[in-house]
Amino acid sequence: ATNSFEFVDWDTPLAVVTGDATYTASFNTVAKKFMVTWKDDKGNEIDHMEYASGQTPTHEDPVKEGYTFTGWTPAITAVMDKDQVYTANFKINQYTIRFVDEDGTELKVQTVNHGVKPTAPANKPTKDGYSFSAWNPGIVAATEDATYTATYLLNIASVTTSKGTTPYTSWSGALDAANKAENSTLKLLTDVGGLGSQAIKQTFTLDLNGHALRGSANKLLELQTAGKTLTIRDSQGGGKIETKSANSQLVAVYVTKGTLNIEGGHIRAENTYTGTSTSYYGCGVLVSSGYACNMSGGTVEGITNIDVAYGLYNNGGTVTITGGTINAEAQTKAYGVHVKGNTTVENATVNATTTRTTIADAFYVTAAKTLTIHSGVFTANALTTAGYAIEATAAATINVNGGKFKSTTKTVSNTGSATIQ
Repeated sequence: ATNSFEFVDWDTPLAVVTGDATYTASFNTVAKKFMVTWKDDKGNEIDHMEYASGQTPTHEDPVKEGYTFTGWTPAITAVMDKDQVYTANFKINQYTIRFVDEDGTELKVQTVNHGVKPTAPANKPTKDGYSFSAWNPGIVAATEDATYTATYLLNIASVTTSKGTTPYTSWSGALDAANKAENSTLKLLTDVGGLGSQAIKQTFTLDLNGHALRGSANKLLELQTAGKTLTIRDSQGGGKIETKSANSQLVAVYVTKGTLNIEGGHIRAENTYTGTSTSYYGCGVLVSSGYACNMSGGTVEGITNIDVAYGLYNNGGTVTITGGTINAEAQTKAYGVHVKGNTTVENATVNATTTRTTIADAFYVTAAKTLTIHSGVFTANALTTAGYAIEATAAATINVNGGKFKSTTKTVSNTGSATIQ
């Protein structure tokens, strides 16, 4: 039974019996009540309440994160004759995820369930001159439709080994790779500036490729390992290695150990010091005792605002020059090639210029070593005082087999009893 009855009264008030009488009872109909229980899809009770027979239960739609409510099981009907349990049904939300290139080109579209992390394209997108960096924003588990855009970093340099060519988006990364891979080629792909001292520890070729390495370090590039060779070339022309500052002893390429081969590029040190100290200099290349430099092309240059400039300083090493140009320019003392180690020169241009006072020497020989000159053009241009193509202050051996010498004072100054042939 879905209803019950409740006595109300008799149709006629009861009275003292005086004869036959009929009394009719009156009742109210009382709907029977049943318990309705609401549960989630895991069987956990959400709510419960009573409903009278014939009433249709109602309940607000339950919420489950990442899901959409789809209805109750069983379907809701009017309560008739028993307690009832209704269980919520949900459908997991799905989202559309797009991966696009930086110009908006669609690379991949996928549909993923709520809470699932999308999968990026198997092949990273590419862009000429750049390396893929990351997706923006970073990929996370899906909670809504989303678009991820490819981002790129400019390639600074590449390193080529026997295994192939790898681009790098930082100079430090490329140099580190070259320092670990013997006989590799490190090629600049853009200008790099703001450098401190850079250590060269392995045999490799640095191709400036028409670009510049710039910094302000006392030793911008320093060869640090005996038995290893750095070769500098410039496949496109216009490439530079340049250090510029007011530091006391400024050297663009310092051969502390090992061998330097210069095939091209412009190697330059410019000292901008303007004070009164005489210990400040700019030197393009300095070669330490016992090590070597071979120059077949390019330009090496030392510039100093006040005191001394050296183009190439051979400080007890072995230097062979078969081409290229060496310049030194200062206000007071300029030495194109400072010879303190055995030096051979042919088919080269060496210039020394002072713009205020004192001395300009194309070759400044200060140790009992051998300087051999086969050919080239050698100029010493001193504004005042002395300009010598060759100045010897030590008992050196100087072999002059050819070349054109230009000087503002005289070709040779020999105050060191050098043997000149």
